[in-house]
Amino acid sequence: MSDRVRIYFTGDCEGFDALRGALATTDEVDVVGASVAVDAAATPLAGGHLDCVLHATRDSFFPANDVAAIRELTRAPIILVASGAEAAVMLESAIEMDVADVLLLPQLTHNVVFAIRKASHARRQLQTAAHRGRVVTVFSPKGGTGIMLGLEPAKTVYDLVVAPGELDPEKLAGYVTRHPCGLDVLAAPLRPEDAELVVESKVTALLDVARASYDAIVVDTSPFFHGAVLATLDRTDQLLVLCGLDVPTLKNVRLALQTLEQLSFPANRITYVMNRASANVGLKTREVEDGLHVKIAHELPLDRTVQVCVNRGESAVLAQPRSEFARAMDGLVKQMSPKAPTPTATQRKRLMSFARA
Repeated sequence: MSDRVRIYFTGDCEGFDALRGALATTDEVDVVGASVAVDAAATPLAGGHLDCVLHATRDSFFPANDVAAIRELTRAPIILVASGAEAAVMLESAIEMDVADVLLLPQLTHNVVFAIRKASHARRQLQTAAHRGRVVTVFSPKGGTGIMLGLEPAKTVYDLVVAPGELDPEKLAGYVTRHPCGLDVLAAPLRPEDAELVVESKVTALLDVARASYDAIVVDTSPFFHGAVLATLDRTDQLLVLCGLDVPTLKNVRLALQTLEQLSFPANRITYVMNRASANVGLKTREVEDGLHVKIAHELPLDRTVQVCVNRGESAVLAQPRSEFARAMDGLVKQMSPKAPTPTATQRKRLMSFARA
């Protein structure tokens, strides 16, 4: 079913295992995974595009620390599950906290499914009511394939996340660098030690604010599945996976696909792009598709124009719009863009990129 609700189980209480088993057999939910402890090791919780989290507790008080830990990993609605007479006291205060619903076991399975669907539906309505920019994440398991714009930003994402005060659209605007084409760029940290401070919770907050300010956000990630990348995947609407016509890159792509599967990242949100495509390197796109069991949706040609423009600090698409590479990029962007009427000048919002400058 296309409308199956993706759920994740955390914590433990009397009857929780039985509930998990019952929900796993229904056609209305898709159980992504489960973990007793709430921490970064629960990778599907961090990047699983969840619709709902069911958190069980044996405490007689509201598990504020557990809820806060879940919120570090996902913004999916949380349903608190408990059992026993002591839980009734805790449930009264839980309703006013950051949870979508509270269930006291035992419960009929269809009642639980109804609560899950209600929580998921309420979240979608909230997202639809507010402006919600589209996040496109570019991932390559090989370095050196990022976005080249020839900028020298005065500030980076590191400066933003360590700055005092609450993050809002006005604050975000003060840390981006404007490219002459109109693209707003929030550059990656310059030093590895600075990147360590750009943690999951900071990335989550940053993307949420950016979505309210821009129609489209392009995130140029690192080639590793660390915490910041997992947080980005949790808010990614479309993931571009760059492939290459060389064996080392394909090996790394295969490992990346296995990781994405373990993260329960939806396959229908992944678009495969062949980078530096050429007929003279001994491998063909069809062989790559057969080896990876995927369909390559786009090919970006091996074009000398790109290297020349990179060395000049220019964007190949802007500097050489009639080049073979620029035409291929134009086709990729057009297919990735949602079908919508062309906005007027007053309606149009800018595109933002989190990128290596």
